[in-house]
Amino acid sequence: MQLRFHIWTRFSILESTDVAVEGIRRQQKKNW
Repeated sequence: MQLRFHIWTRFSILESTDVAVEGIRRQQKKNW
C-alpha cells in the first residue's frame, strides 16, 4: 500500500510539473 502511494505521489508531481511547463510556454507565446 505504501509503494502504491509513493508511485501515485511521484505521478502527481510529474503531472504538476507538466502543467507548470505548459503554463510557462503559454506565457512565453504571449510575450512574443
